[in-house]
Amino acid sequence: MIRVKSNLPLATVAFMEGKPTHHSRDLKEEVCPCFQLMIFLEGEQKFYLDDKLFDIHAGYGAERRAQMLLIQRNRPCLLRTEPHLGEKTLRKVKVSLPANWLEESGLGKASPILKQFRSEQISSYLAEATAEMTSLAEAVIRPPAPFTEGTTPDCVALYRVAKGMELIAQACLVVANRLQPGGSTRQACHFNQAERIRSHILNHLDEDLTIDSLSRQVGASKRSVQRNFKQYFGMTVTDFIRKQRLEKARQAIEKHGMTIGQAAFLAGYNNTSSFSNAFKLAYGSTPKSWRPKR
Repeated sequence: MIRVKSNLPLATVAFMEGKPTHHSRDLKEEVCPCFQLMIFLEGEQKFYLDDKLFDIHAGYGAERRAQMLLIQRNRPCLLRTEPHLGEKTLRKVKVSLPANWLEESGLGKASPILKQFRSEQISSYLAEATAEMTSLAEAVIRPPAPFTEGTTPDCVALYRVAKGMELIAQACLVVANRLQPGGSTRQACHFNQAERIRSHILNHLDEDLTIDSLSRQVGASKRSVQRNFKQYFGMTVTDFIRKQRLEKARQAIEKHGMTIGQAAFLAGYNNTSSFSNAFKLAYGSTPKSWRPKR
């Protein structure tokens, strides 16, 4: 048994889905030091922290591309938001932690990039959100049925905090590996290869995915693909594919009332018994419990 002790504070998680009525006029307020991650799933927003402008565009509808914005504020500063005009929707998730959490976690010492990120008065990093981050943010806004039906508000809040911390971990991984100095080019390339593999899997779950085909996709050896993927995402390529197909089947059951047999086929299982066992192991309940109540 491995025991992990942590003194890290829990995150504060908030989200917005709809027209931001509180952004209908100019707002000014002083905000405290904070380590904050925002995932913009759809829409746009413009604001200032002191004199630093943040102009975020995630797009709308079929053209949307989720954006991640990581901000470290090491001193109080003035937040100014510009009016959000029209009827367009803004969908975003915000995860906040105390300003000193990087020091408390030890991550600032482990990564020179994160240490530099921590040392500035107001530092930020904007990039396109990964597919995994987008999925986590959507889960924050709409938790699965077992957490919203027949459970206490505390359970829902805890679920959102857990997903928020996963988002923080993903964002730190992006910063640590994409802003590498010249001497760490190889590590950055390994991360990019693993990310390409993951994105390809998520976009082609319905296809026959093998290590051979994925290796050809990125032009690397099978050994390299498997080693780098596990290093950065903590699981084998095969386990990741299985997990994502199970999740796709779960969503089909929950949102569309798909039969267990159809869901088993969608997840790549030859029989419902094996599918149900794997499903319960992953989600703690049977596929049937996720079907919409009539």
